This record gives sequence, structure tokens and C-alpha cells, in this order.
Amino acid sequence: MKTIISNNYKLLLASKNISIPKDLEIKIDNISKELVSLCSGEKIIQRKHIGTISYDNKNINIFIDNKNTIERPVAATNNDGNIVFFPEIMEQQYPKNNLENYIKNVIIHEITHSIDPKTNTDKYDYKTKSQEIEKTYYEFNQSEFLNKHFNFPPEFDAYSKELTTIIINFITSNPSTKDYVKKWLVSSSIYIPILISQDPIWNEFLKRINPKNHRRLKQRVWNDIKDLAE
Repeated sequence: MKTIISNNYKLLLASKNISIPKDLEIKIDNISKELVSLCSGEKIIQRKHIGTISYDNKNINIFIDNKNTIERPVAATNNDGNIVFFPEIMEQQYPKNNLENYIKNVIIHEITHSIDPKTNTDKYDYKTKSQEIEKTYYEFNQSEFLNKHFNFPPEFDAYSKELTTIIINFITSNPSTKDYVKKWLVSSSIYIPILISQDPIWNEFLKRINPKNHRRLKQRVWNDIKDLAE
């Protein structure tokens, strides 16, 4: 009997995380180490350029700044693709004993934005769409903001890449974790228990992404972990 696979299912199987080249990963390691030292060093008084990452004939400039307001994110990607980090807020939000890993994950998230074609084309109009979503936050409708934010394609792609990286690190440090993750991938469960003790943003992300994005996320995780040793 011939099996007919729907186009939607084919698209799901083809769903992949945005790929970060190996040379960029090395630069991410170096920048994360520098940001850790800046978090524990002297207070940043003004914006400072700390490096440039070149990708696809484009320069992504990395800055640090000090905006003493908790409403600011730990990092942000500007409309021109450059990235600004806020060490003081990083230090407030992340545990010092694991600061480098947290910072590295944030860098991966922001780099994903910078190399994502959707954030760099006028056709997609990323700036206008993101501003519309942010408007719900400033209208004090946090629940609606989070639902829209996590499912907004550029944000979903960045969180998907960041979360997959965290899962890969779990498996790399403890290969037996791969079997655990594989069971989660074929289950109907939303949450990954091994992440409960980590940044609470992941429970929020997994709770708020829609069913279609849940399926996409699991397929992307599988595509990235299937060749890892067990």
C-alpha cells in the first residue's frame, strides 16, 4: 500500500535550526569569555565596542552598554544586525557559577537573529512586526506579549536554536541523556524535565508556543542530535 505524505508533514520533517558556522562558534566562545570578565570587572559607563564577527560578507558589531533598568533585556539585536549586551543586567539575572554558559546561549540567540534572512530583508518587514508585538508589552498585557513573542518566526527560530544548543550540551556532557531526550521527542509531553532547574524562560517558552511550533521544535532537536554519540 502506497503511503501518501502530506506537504505539511514534509515541511515538518525538513524543519531545521538556522546553522551557525564553526568559525563563528569559536568567536562566540571568545566573546562569551570576554563578557564574563566584563560582568565581574569595572562598571560600564558608556557603550563600548568589543569585537566584530564577519559572516556572509557582513560585519556584525558587538557592543556592551550599561542601561540600569531591569526592563531592558540582557541583550538585543539592532535593526542593522549589530548586537548590544548589558553586562550589569546579565550579572543580576544569571548565577555567577554558570555565567559563561548562560552568556554563550544568549550570544547564540542574538547571532541567530543577525544571520537570519527574515531579519535582514525589507520584504519580511521585521522591524514593524516586532514593534507591533512589543506594543502589547508596553500596554501591560504580558501574557499576550509572550504568546506573540515566542511564536513570532524570528524569535521562535532564535529560541529554538538556543534551546537545542542547551540540549546538545546536556547530551555531550552526559551521553545517556540522549535516550531520555529521544523519549521526549516521540511523546506528547510539552516540558523537558531536565530543564526545569535551568532558566525558567524555557518552561514559559514551551508552554506558550503553538502546537505547530512544538512539532517543529522537536523535529529540529532531532535533526541536530541524531548523529551524537550515545
